[in-house]
Amino acid sequence: MAIRRLTVWAGTMLLAATLTAQPVAASPDGPPPGLPLGPRGLAETRTTETLQPGVTLTTIVRGAADPAHTWTVE
Repeated sequence: MAIRRLTVWAGTMLLAATLTAQPVAASPDGPPPGLPLGPRGLAETRTTETLQPGVTLTTIVRGAADPAHTWTVE
């Protein structure tokens, strides 16, 4: 019986927290002007993929791999 009361109490608290939460407005200024992606002039590759309507994944790769930075899996 104690487990049932605890479950009902937790559900009630979760519902109350959900119903009283205030929505957060988006910034009216829009997105920031740019991303800190390193110095200008680096080779750059961008790929864009639409995940859902209104959701876009953009992958940006800049520069080249440094052959001095290697790692080994044993």
